[in-house]
Amino acid sequence: MKQLLVVNLCKMIRNLIVIFLFPVSLIAQIHSKSQKAVSISGGMMDRFSRNKGDNSAVWLNIAVSKYNSRSGGIRYGLNFQEKYYETIIQKRIPVNQYFGEVGYGFELTKSRSKRFYLNAHVSGLVGYESINNEKKEVGTTLFIQNECKILVGMQLYTEVEMILSTKTSFILSVGQIWTPTSDLQDFHSKVGFGVRLNYF
Repeated sequence: MKQLLVVNLCKMIRNLIVIFLFPVSLIAQIHSKSQKAVSISGGMMDRFSRNKGDNSAVWLNIAVSKYNSRSGGIRYGLNFQEKYYETIIQKRIPVNQYFGEVGYGFELTKSRSKRFYLNAHVSGLVGYESINNEKKEVGTTLFIQNECKILVGMQLYTEVEMILSTKTSFILSVGQIWTPTSDLQDFHSKVGFGVRLNYF
């Protein structure tokens, strides 16, 4: 009896190792043609600090994608960014940016087990920039001359995707946003992490 338990335990450990190193079911279902996914991610931008100091910023992205092949697919998303700027009177003002995006993501390379992917994404952006919550006055002595305005731009980033199951991936990303129509800043660097849910 004891010997049988040991044999069964060894078989179970062996099966777990095989599933981890050679995830056949993952290969069959992740990045399949016509598969749809929802991604939720966020992180820091420009000055990588949790404190609301000068040039500190955070971002959030929600996107829906559809693979038209195993190596890539189209992507639609919504982006929110909030950044703080220090004024000459030592008061910080928030600048919020809201974007809609349409782009394409594609696979650069993957591990032999197909558990890790390196992907790239490029998107066109259209959005709106709100400076100091639409308020012109900062305290009693400073007035903001920059105008809130419509933004257009592009986003380019790479991500490492780690397959956790047949339905879920963990993603780490780093990228650049270019918004030439902004009155304050053209380029933003961003890092972050999130999850991708392949349930559709």
